[in-house]
Amino acid sequence: MKKTILLISVILLSGNMLFPQEATPIRKHEIGLTFSSLNSFGLVYKTGRKSTLFRLGMLALNLNNINEYGRKQDSLDRKSSGYGIGLKAGFEKRIMMVKNLDFVIGLDAGCNYNHSKSKEEGRYYTTTNTIWSVTSALYCVIGAAYTVKERLVISAEIYPAISYIYGKTKSESYQQDVEVTTSRIAFGFTNTAASLTLAYRFGK
Repeated sequence: MKKTILLISVILLSGNMLFPQEATPIRKHEIGLTFSSLNSFGLVYKTGRKSTLFRLGMLALNLNNINEYGRKQDSLDRKSSGYGIGLKAGFEKRIMMVKNLDFVIGLDAGCNYNHSKSKEEGRYYTTTNTIWSVTSALYCVIGAAYTVKERLVISAEIYPAISYIYGKTKSESYQQDVEVTTSRIAFGFTNTAASLTLAYRFGK
């Protein structure tokens, strides 16, 4: 019995010496800023081993606040503001094309909320318009990522998508109040269908 145990131990030890197990790849992390237009920006975090990464993004959309008093063309006072926020999560696969340049393909699921309000005040009337919408979407991620000195990653992506949009538009004036509900499915590119990301990589 002792000889059998000793023989098995020798075989296992020899196998480990002849066929060493590969070390588990070190998990890498990336965090960065993403821009989809002049007034749409956000944060993105990615993590994973080797070339498959989990991605999580938060995007702020259409931030604005405009006030106009006594406009020359019509003497109206006008105020408008808008904001939006979006969250996305998914996975991406990076395929090396040449050194430091990878092709990126993946899939994201996300939801956006947008709100805007405008008010016009004249001498004899006031009109207020309020618009809000919620968009749920499934995005295909297609792009490229370039690595600068192992730590800085610059990537550009486009997002063809299928989305469902639900929202309401409410107009209030001295004559009447009108509320319109919107519900539709859209295919193709959204208003944030392309982005540029600058990220810092830590890990390996």
